[in-house]
Parts: sequence; structure tokens; C-alpha cells
Amino acid sequence: MNRELRRRTAICAFAVCLGAAGRAAGEPLNVKPGLWETTAISVQQGDAVAAMPDLSRLPPEKRAQIEKMLAARSGKPVTHVFRSCVTEEQIRKQTLFSESEAEQKQCQHKILQSTARDQKATLTCEDGKRTGEISIHADGDQRVTGKFTMVRRDQGKEFRVRSEMTASWLGSDCGELKPGQSKKQD
Repeated sequence: MNRELRRRTAICAFAVCLGAAGRAAGEPLNVKPGLWETTAISVQQGDAVAAMPDLSRLPPEKRAQIEKMLAARSGKPVTHVFRSCVTEEQIRKQTLFSESEAEQKQCQHKILQSTARDQKATLTCEDGKRTGEISIHADGDQRVTGKFTMVRRDQGKEFRVRSEMTASWLGSDCGELKPGQSKKQD
């Protein structure tokens, strides 16, 4: 379950960074369509249990095992690598590397800046339980870097994820990936 949270956080971090700009007028990032590889390094701090779905339904020993594992990983960097097949439409609509429209609709985005090279935004999800700040930079049409911070507050507990990511264009052929699809590599 924690692995799924980390995977979704890494993909979401980059998806939100690039997908957030689609919520307002502005230029899309000047990047090429095709196969992209993203490396995201995330550090989790705080009460990771607050970020998990309701664990109360699990048997006590399983819940204790998950809570212990989450506590042991707090503050340690975790690297995720995934590949995405980016389409011209995603670039135009500014929804690069997004998992799905449903995922994008879960958060309200406020665009602070959107140009061909830089995008900055804030987001609020789950009625304010999760908030985030995003900045992304296109170093050229084949390389993108970004930073993302997400904080989840629930029942007096706080969980924070900080991510830095780099995405590189691998080529115009997406191989086995379908247009708009992302797949974890690690």
C-alpha cells in the first residue's frame, strides 16, 4: 500500500506540475511530443499514516506493520522512474504526463505563471486537506525539471512530501506505451 502511495505521489507530482497549467490561459511548455522518462526523488516527512487511506479496516498486526514501515522511511529519499507517452494534444492542453482527467479534477489549481519555459501553480485537494506548490522549468524542448511540495493535514496530523524531478525526451516513438499513458520503470 505504501508503494502505491509513493508511486502515485511521484507520478502525481509531475502530472500536477505539468497538468496544472491547463487550468488557466497561458503558453504551454515548449516541449516535444513522444516518449519521456521522468526521475522523481521524493522525501516524506511527518505522519505518513495521515496520507494513507483508512487503515482501521486492516487487521491490527497488518496496520502496525504498515505504520512501522512508513515511520522507518520518513525523511529518506525515494527515487521513482517512469516513462510517459506525451501527445501533441497534451502539450497544447497543458496536461503533460497526467494520469487521467479524473485525477486532475480532484484538485483545484491556481496558476501563478505559465510561459513556454516556466510554470508555477498552487493546488488544493480534498477540501483543503491537501495543499501544494509547484514550479516547473523547460530547459529546452527535450528536458524539464521541477519541484513539488504537497502537505496533507488530517485529524491534527501532518504529512509532507517534497519532490524534485527531471524529465528527458527519449524520442518520438513511444514503443509499447499508448498515447497519454505512463508506466513505472522501477
